[in-house]
Amino acid sequence: MRDNTSLLGVRDLRPADLADRLERLPVRVAQGVLNRLPLASVAAIVTELEPRDAAILLEHFTNDQLVACLQLLPANVATDLVVSLAGVRRKQILAGLPAERSAAIVALLRYPPDSAGGIMDNRFISARADETAAAMTRMQLSVISFFIYVFRFS
Repeated sequence: MRDNTSLLGVRDLRPADLADRLERLPVRVAQGVLNRLPLASVAAIVTELEPRDAAILLEHFTNDQLVACLQLLPANVATDLVVSLAGVRRKQILAGLPAERSAAIVALLRYPPDSAGGIMDNRFISARADETAAAMTRMQLSVISFFIYVFRFS
C-alpha cells in the first residue's frame, strides 16, 4: 500500500497535487510542509484548497507572512481567506495590505459568499483592437484566466 504521507519531491508536484496530499496529512504536519515552501508555492497551493482548509493551514502564519501570501492571491481567493479570520486578526491583516489590495478585498466582502459577487474575480486582461485571439492565447500570462470574453465594438 502506498504511503500517502510521504512528501518527497514536493517541489516537483503541481499545486493541485500538493494540495491534495496536504489535505490528507495531520494539520501540524501539513503546516510544517507549507513553512518550508517558498511563499509563491504556498499561494499557488492555497488557491487549490477549500477556503476553510486553507485558513486552518495558514493560521500559524504570522500576520506579515499572511499579508505577503494574500498579495500573491487573486482577490476572490484572498477574500475567502480573510472571511475565515477572527475579527481582530482580519482587521490587522487588512490594515497590513497595500491600500489598493485591501480595498479590492473589502469590495468583495460586501457580497454574500454564495452570490455571484461573492465568487467573482475582479481581474481582467485587455488587448488592443488589432491583436488576435490566437496571439492572446500564446501570450505568457502571470494570471490564470478562467473565462475569456471577446467584445467587438463597431
